Amino acid sequence: LGLLYARSEDTLKEGVEWLEKAALTDVDAMYLLGKLYVTKANNAEQGFYWLEKAAINNHVDAMIDVGAFYMFGYYVKKDKAFFRNRRVFSLC
Repeated sequence: LGLLYARSEDTLKEGVEWLEKAALTDVDAMYLLGKLYVTKANNAEQGFYWLEKAAINNHVDAMIDVGAFYMFGYYVKKDKAFFRNRRVFSLC
């Protein structure tokens, strides 16, 4: 439901609210909320928060995105060593 609302700029706020409710217990919702914040809501801080939370809960796509944040220095300090260690850790 949150994604349907988030498709339109007019209902983006409602979409975020629905995804935030779902993200309390659902790792896919955490990931989608993070992507939504980064891409549509232009809020990298909140986006990174939710992507990292999804990655910690073993969401593979979120792990990749968080790694990219560190690899390229998006919102966080560029840290290739952290990226490599996380990538290796996630493959174990």
